[in-house]
Amino acid sequence: MHNSKSPEGLDFFRLTDHGEDKCQKLTDDFLAKESGLKAPVTLEKLGTVLSLADRIGSCFWSCPGNASGSHVIQYLTSRTGSYGRAIIRLARLGFYDEALNLLRSLGEIGNLFTLFSLNPSAKSEWQEADKRTRIKRFGPGPVRDAVSKLGGVLLMSADEYHRLCEISTHPVPTLVPQNFNPHGRGIAGGFFQQAGILVVLNETSVLVSAMVFLAARLCDVPEEQRLIIERECVECVKATGEVSLSRLPEMWKDFETDKCQKVPK
Repeated sequence: MHNSKSPEGLDFFRLTDHGEDKCQKLTDDFLAKESGLKAPVTLEKLGTVLSLADRIGSCFWSCPGNASGSHVIQYLTSRTGSYGRAIIRLARLGFYDEALNLLRSLGEIGNLFTLFSLNPSAKSEWQEADKRTRIKRFGPGPVRDAVSKLGGVLLMSADEYHRLCEISTHPVPTLVPQNFNPHGRGIAGGFFQQAGILVVLNETSVLVSAMVFLAARLCDVPEEQRLIIERECVECVKATGEVSLSRLPEMWKDFETDKCQKVPK
């Protein structure tokens, strides 16, 4: 039997939309006025990097032509920009787990970009492979192994990838939704949490900047503009703060022992 006091149908969406709008307002006010010096700069720099991703992906500076499959890196760069925008939008609405789920997908593309940079022939092999071969040779694990064997730096390590799988993707017994508070309290999406937005902002800025840096080279952006893109990507990474997924347990421990009474900015 329905509970007449609980909103249902379109009323449910009106209620949750209202809550999400409020969360976005709290988030934007926090980033602009209360988050310290780094977060506003990081957000500004990330906006520039995402704009650059859109331009690389749309052949703004250089185009490979219409040969079959020749735009594949541009398409992946466009997806990088779209995912980055979606991640920040979700985080502003209080959907931090969902944002990190998309970040995990970006990590797969990022490691693929690294492999293509280290071994250009891998790009052709990946494009020409059938589905079974592509999964076997170019799945997340094999790509990480290939990058490591070539001495490259993974944009998302196995530990980072698996951490995101358990936090935001796979159903696991230890799941605590939207757990970005020192009390380990599960929260429904749509509620503002300082640590949530800072984690998503910092993790996204580092990963997307590295991917756009590589994309500019893979897509043969002219040198003059490529150097500008690389500079913007480096500045975005340098702007990021200390709050990250790997540091959260340490931060909460400090919080509980009264060494820190609020999330570092």
